Amino acid sequence: MDAKKSLISRYLYESPYVKDIQKFKEDIIHKRVIPHQVEVQPGPLGKNICWLNCPYCYGKSAINSTERLSIERYIEVLKNITDGGCKKFIFAGWATDPLYYKHIDDLVQTVVERDSVIGFNTRAIDVSDRLVELVSTPSLAKTSYMSISVNAGNNENYNKVNAARGKAKLYDRVLKNVTSIVTHKKKNNASLDISVSYLINQYTNSKEEIIKFITDFKNAGADLIRFSCPQIPRGDVPGENPFIPTQIEYQDYINELTQIIESFSDESCKVIVVKSDDKFIQARTTPCFARFIYPTIGYDGWLYHCSQSSGSNFRSQALGNLATDNFWDLLYDYDANNLDNYFSSCSKKMENNNCRCDRKEHTVNSLIKDNGFFNK
Repeated sequence: MDAKKSLISRYLYESPYVKDIQKFKEDIIHKRVIPHQVEVQPGPLGKNICWLNCPYCYGKSAINSTERLSIERYIEVLKNITDGGCKKFIFAGWATDPLYYKHIDDLVQTVVERDSVIGFNTRAIDVSDRLVELVSTPSLAKTSYMSISVNAGNNENYNKVNAARGKAKLYDRVLKNVTSIVTHKKKNNASLDISVSYLINQYTNSKEEIIKFITDFKNAGADLIRFSCPQIPRGDVPGENPFIPTQIEYQDYINELTQIIESFSDESCKVIVVKSDDKFIQARTTPCFARFIYPTIGYDGWLYHCSQSSGSNFRSQALGNLATDNFWDLLYDYDANNLDNYFSSCSKKMENNNCRCDRKEHTVNSLIKDNGFFNK
């Protein structure tokens, strides 16, 4: 599979995180499973998790905890994870952006120097010169990526859909940052895939704005541009958030815009529409295997099952506190002789916490569940 097809496959949730389910089961039983990746969600050190208040943010119901790992401990944890064999890290945020974290460059340097694949889910509003150099180093591991949420095609709508205060030209700033990263990437021939995303709703569905967005970021050098519909944030009531289209509205947008959007796709930059339906928005798919595949370090320094359950309001199902405990000890802290009981207990906690799956997690959990290996 060539690089562009592989990139598209990943963003359409077609790449299997678990290639051999029988081996996966045996590795869990014998406590030798190595996560496909670890997500790192470092939170800002201040009172607020984020200075934006995006109405479609999946973590908008997050309860801020003042707990944080020290930078020294954070680096120690990341080194411990790589020493154990996991060499892929995704920097993202629960109700925030990883690049708002004061020491983000130190964390990235730690894993880059250990030959790890890196990924970012970010808005790329604040990008330091040091980070640009780190993500464009010639030795960067292949399949490293930066996924940038833009969600609008001009400054006015960018501020509206991201609930940014004031009249700062944030769209222009993001575009400039992407251009800078691409310039350094090409100069160093770095293996960094750059994608940008756009959420379609009643404020951003005009053909003119969509075409401008595609043109701007194709010219900036993006490898992939993707369009999708915002999901209903945890805690919101369907139909009451004006930024979230109903399923009927979304289908109307897709029917009207897909052909126009995909007409801009070419070999230099793939332009795709990620289609969804209600099952991806509403589903909680159990039993859940996320903790073995992509566990997440929450902003509070606790280890959680996944990126969708990494805030302190999910503490009852957390794996433990990385401020005091070893990553691998926490990962393997379960009764391998009674997995049915373990998964049942986890499922009950997830139900009590109203835990939700995103598309990726729903797809992976369903695949493993349908395989039947973990049934009695």
